[in-house]
Amino acid sequence: MDIAIFGTGLFYKNRRNEFTGYKIVAFLDNDKEKQGTELENIGIISPKEWEGIRFDKVVLMSAKAAEMREQLLNEGIDEENILDFNEFLYMRDRHRIDVYYGDSFGKQRKVLIISNPLDYTGAPIACLYAAMAIRDIGYAVTIAAEAGNRTFIDEITAQGINVYLYRYICSGDESDVAWVKEFDHVIVNTFSMLSVVDSIKNFCKPIIWIHEAEQFYDRLDLDIDAVRLNAGRVFAVSTWAQKNLKRYFPSIQSDILQYAIIDEADKVQSSGMNKQKIVVGLIGSACKRKGQLEFLNSLKQMPKEYIDQIRIIIVGDIPNDEYGKNLLDEIDKLDFCTTIGTKTRQEMPDVFKMLDVIAVPSTDDPLPIVATEGMMHGKICMASDHTGTASFIKDKENGIVLKSGDSENMRKQLMWLIDHREKMETMAEKSRHIFDEYFSMESFKKKLRNVLEE
Repeated sequence: MDIAIFGTGLFYKNRRNEFTGYKIVAFLDNDKEKQGTELENIGIISPKEWEGIRFDKVVLMSAKAAEMREQLLNEGIDEENILDFNEFLYMRDRHRIDVYYGDSFGKQRKVLIISNPLDYTGAPIACLYAAMAIRDIGYAVTIAAEAGNRTFIDEITAQGINVYLYRYICSGDESDVAWVKEFDHVIVNTFSMLSVVDSIKNFCKPIIWIHEAEQFYDRLDLDIDAVRLNAGRVFAVSTWAQKNLKRYFPSIQSDILQYAIIDEADKVQSSGMNKQKIVVGLIGSACKRKGQLEFLNSLKQMPKEYIDQIRIIIVGDIPNDEYGKNLLDEIDKLDFCTTIGTKTRQEMPDVFKMLDVIAVPSTDDPLPIVATEGMMHGKICMASDHTGTASFIKDKENGIVLKSGDSENMRKQLMWLIDHREKMETMAEKSRHIFDEYFSMESFKKKLRNVLEE
């Protein structure tokens, strides 16, 4: 295909590689000083001179594409031959799917899970574990996403699960995603992928799996998304996620489908409950919703004899924003607190070995995986009552429930634990029982079988 490029500035130069395989026959530019010169040995001309060249499409390479389109229309170029950069990418890639094969062949029944971009965050990890469970009950499984981290993709395919990367899985039309018809069941993983329902609802009734915190819903078109939700069967990952959904979509019926994670408890030996200090871990990227700073501030008023018995370890990225800077300032002031930065999944077992308690003081967290991993490893979980995890905890029996945003409560709950060290070993064992009953892969397989065969 022969194309002309309108715009020769940084917008184009930073995206030059996107045109590999296309013949650029001319550059158009309004800058009179550039007209009559060359770029990449190709002439630069005024848009008024377009009739002197032959091209199939002209691509607008500027943030002011709307103005440029109007200019070319006034010059007499047909609208169907004018593309902004995103329209060019759609034309180029609408039928391109990057496929990474696992070993998901020879099975008659097929399941597709449509996920947000594949990386090492909560929802994609839950998606992988769901795919593994579905694989184990006899289905061939494919995960489709707009993009993905190659290391994570390799981890997925190593489990015998195929991966499709398709840039327009949420924005394409029905003809673009007709390949979805080959699957017997389709699971839409997270609300953020819900727009895909528009293009697949005519040939399947998707299973919609909701994980989102309340703040996500503030930017939705509720009327459009209500129609999309009604086109499928809706499941929430926890009672907290279900509560968030119900607040904005009161007429939508949903059931609970908790995720599961692979039992890796054998990688972590108990740190022991008879140490001089109780080690509390705050794990996850720092942000106001996760509440790390508020948790630390709540402990500053703790009497010295209690402070001397604790150590706080913060694990995860601390961004260079106001919240992150305030958190780092606070860490510097507190002798009992340290940060060890971001750790890979391979390094996390060594982190859990150091910890006695996992603290999750979030203000809105549907079902944090770090809390589930802590229970898997037999760690005591201190979870905010604004998390889905809290619904599994009996306070001071198999964990600790914190009142979200209540500094005094957070401080007193940790002091109670320090005063009752003799209960910690039993509490840790009961924490593990929560994992066995609700989050093991075996229980997840049973739930998924029921969902798929309903």
